Amino acid sequence: MPRNISRSVTPFGSCRQLFLVAVPREPFLSRPDDDTQGHGQVVADWPRQVRDLLESCRAELSKDDFTDGVLMTQFFLADIAKRELVRQLAAEILPSGLGAVTFIPQAPADGSALAVEIWAITGSTFYRETPLPGRTVVLEQDDVRWLFTGDNRPGPLPTGAYARSLGAFETIGDQLRQNRFTVDQLVRTWIYQGHLVLPEGDSQRYKELNRARTDFFHGVEFIKRYLPPEYRGDVYPASTGIGADDVDVTVGAIAVDSRRSDFIATPLENPNQTSAFDYGAVYSPQSPKFARAMAVSPGDDC
Repeated sequence: MPRNISRSVTPFGSCRQLFLVAVPREPFLSRPDDDTQGHGQVVADWPRQVRDLLESCRAELSKDDFTDGVLMTQFFLADIAKRELVRQLAAEILPSGLGAVTFIPQAPADGSALAVEIWAITGSTFYRETPLPGRTVVLEQDDVRWLFTGDNRPGPLPTGAYARSLGAFETIGDQLRQNRFTVDQLVRTWIYQGHLVLPEGDSQRYKELNRARTDFFHGVEFIKRYLPPEYRGDVYPASTGIGADDVDVTVGAIAVDSRRSDFIATPLENPNQTSAFDYGAVYSPQSPKFARAMAVSPGDDC
């Protein structure tokens, strides 16, 4: 396997899933003309890095017939202004699509201009993209409907970490409703908030994010129909929440809808950690509402 790629293939119900992480093979650089870039400084050759990364991903996806089954893609960009360049080259190099795509303004740790995470599936599935390409994908498999959605951002107004975070969650709610899902069917979220721990007024941006999430989740009984009978703990979607280089927020999510009597979903906590929803007020007057992980099992198919 190329050194710039890490991949894992595991069962997913009656099918197989691929998780792929990649960076360009080289940190391609160029020395632009003085008249166009100012003083001929060495800069990242973005088109070459993007093309190299996407062609590497295409080769890996094609190895086991995953090319037509990409569910989610997350791009980490050192320069978020290159989002459209990435989108256009992806349409050329991977015309089957990248599923629900999220663009994250975060420079990869190895100095690359960008990095990518891809989640794909192969097998006997019915797979379709919604009328909003690049935002949400619905997968129907083994009598279970899955929704994958990415890059959910608030509208241009209002401002402030609380309002922007709440707006991003409300965009998630819109995607759920448009595809016949409900908020209580969320099992996983990804939250990328710029400058996560900076102060905001008398509060902190992370605290304001937690306050918005708590208000959005208020009164929701998550995955009640899927819990094992013996489960007695608190129930919230599993989540990743990390900072980014921007000052805005974007959210991705997975939801699940099943009428199967043997479909089970169970929130998982780490016994060596305090559960996030039991954090003290130092993290937010309304504590973070997320599970450490979520185990889902569609009966004997998994």
